[in-house]
Amino acid sequence: MKKLFLFVLTLTVSLNLVGQSETADWKVDFPGAISWVKLSPVGNLIVKSGSKLCGLSPEDKSIIWTIDLGITSNVKEEDIQMVPASPFMILEKPSGLLNTKLQIINYFDGQILFDSKEIELPRIIDNFPMFDIGGLLLKTKGDGKQVELVFVDLAAQQIAWRKAINEKPEKRFSMGAAIRSGMEVYRPEPILDQDGQILYPTKKDLYRLDGKTGNTLWNLNLKKIEDLYFSDATGRQLYVAFDKNKFSALQLDDGSEVWKKPIKLKGDFSNMFPHKDGFIVVQTSLVSKIDGNTGKDMWKKEPKLNNSYNFLQDREDHLYIVSEDGGDKALIHNIDLNTGQEVWKKPIKVKAPVEGFEFTPKGLLYLSAGGSNIVDLASGAELWKKDLKLKGRPTFLGDRENDAYLVYGNKKLYRINTQTGDFEMMLEDIKFDGKEDVDFIEKRDGGYLLGSSQNFMLLDFDGKVKYKQYFPPHQLSGAAKVALGALAVGARAYGVSESVKGLEALGQGLGYSLTGDADMANAKVAQFENKVAVANASVGISQAAIAAIVARFKATFETYDDAYILTSDKGLMNKPIFVKLDKEAGVVTTTFDLKSAKPIYSIDEVGGVLYIVQGKAIECYKL
Repeated sequence: MKKLFLFVLTLTVSLNLVGQSETADWKVDFPGAISWVKLSPVGNLIVKSGSKLCGLSPEDKSIIWTIDLGITSNVKEEDIQMVPASPFMILEKPSGLLNTKLQIINYFDGQILFDSKEIELPRIIDNFPMFDIGGLLLKTKGDGKQVELVFVDLAAQQIAWRKAINEKPEKRFSMGAAIRSGMEVYRPEPILDQDGQILYPTKKDLYRLDGKTGNTLWNLNLKKIEDLYFSDATGRQLYVAFDKNKFSALQLDDGSEVWKKPIKLKGDFSNMFPHKDGFIVVQTSLVSKIDGNTGKDMWKKEPKLNNSYNFLQDREDHLYIVSEDGGDKALIHNIDLNTGQEVWKKPIKVKAPVEGFEFTPKGLLYLSAGGSNIVDLASGAELWKKDLKLKGRPTFLGDRENDAYLVYGNKKLYRINTQTGDFEMMLEDIKFDGKEDVDFIEKRDGGYLLGSSQNFMLLDFDGKVKYKQYFPPHQLSGAAKVALGALAVGARAYGVSESVKGLEALGQGLGYSLTGDADMANAKVAQFENKVAVANASVGISQAAIAAIVARFKATFETYDDAYILTSDKGLMNKPIFVKLDKEAGVVTTTFDLKSAKPIYSIDEVGGVLYIVQGKAIECYKL
């Protein structure tokens, strides 16, 4: 297997080397004291050194660019924002409490594409690449009472236009906020229409702005905008869900209503997607199919639901949707999208909540807190007389090569043969130390790895334990815990790199077979490559940068051979220890003793490099 999953870890902790040579593989001296380092999506290190910002290339083992920050040298790591699908970053230089000066920099070679110089700009909330029209849209805090949009023409290297929008600025999103809230609240993002104009949704207004001038072509007050759908397939119409339960079709040219009036849904809006000559609108209490031209319901009778919360679609025009039954159970419905009728005589009742779906040759495999079973797609009959008994949130993994599906729950690991539908218990009475439970399963060359933040267990393909390792957690500061928590979440998600931000969620709401993960990864890579190509055509990016960006993005879909764990030396001093674990062999190959001097370090697992800050130098160790 390849070492191809990007970890980015930057913590302020104490560091000394144990179990590895204290001689760095290479070392780079910087012009001033180093206050922070940031790993870019292509693997270059961005370093704040004194009053300068520097780019360190691991390939050249040297500083490849330097930018003088001048009098605004108090730039923090959070003042850097990466621009999706490009080698660009936005550097904000604080200028007073509310304003900022900014530069847009190619972090691959240090080229400054835009410098606001004497222009005062409000602090940036978010950025939206619009490479199709050669620019970058910045959402800023404006005067503090309303948002100001700033469009930067990257080819001309100047601001094309600025425009105040009737929108109250929110705080800039941060990883800490994501951890506190569990997930970021979904908000539809600005998109370009087929004419190169900007469709900009706020919480209660929809604007169509001229991409070249920023002039308002039209705007509508729609109260709370839930979702926005537009594509070449919809012609000159766009569809908007708003105000919890309203759905409307608008003429792109003037914003006028296509239908006589908006449809009032019978339940709160949940999701929508096109289907043949209409739209499927998923609501909390029912599912509708709306004619895109007339707004009329295309089904004679709509299937009724009770608080739907999960769904997927197969390739045979069927929608499988989960709703509540009013108690502690969940109902799985099978709806024919052509007729709107329920295919099964009655929904399948399971213990709530349903955590996962998977199509197999034998039917629909569902996973819930109470159990798992396979449902025949035609009849709705369950394959097994007794469900697989699971408790809590099940953990699962598809093994396409072996026609298997691994399911963990209630201290037991089951293997399901997706061809025959048979299942077996691979291992029972699985106990992790430190009151942890299995929260991920990974396919390895030698078997299946079960893991959590501090526990790792490898089973061979017959279910025999090859090794079990536990690393007691070390009690660090709250900030360090947050960073490590964010790292653990990111390590098992698609698109850890910041360059992934803003990509459309391919196949949202769709079901995939056991080949689905690979299919989705390939589709995402293809879409990402297209976005990078568009950016190159409109702005100009070196081929080396393009290759590096695409390679790193592909890396986020691969597994990796080593785990990096913060633990304790188990001694009386309870020193923090950073270890590198070989997942296949179960042995610690590298150990660092973390003490109290608080140097800064960063790990790039893709490149296999540990960067350690020592005063005005960065020492680099090959892991």
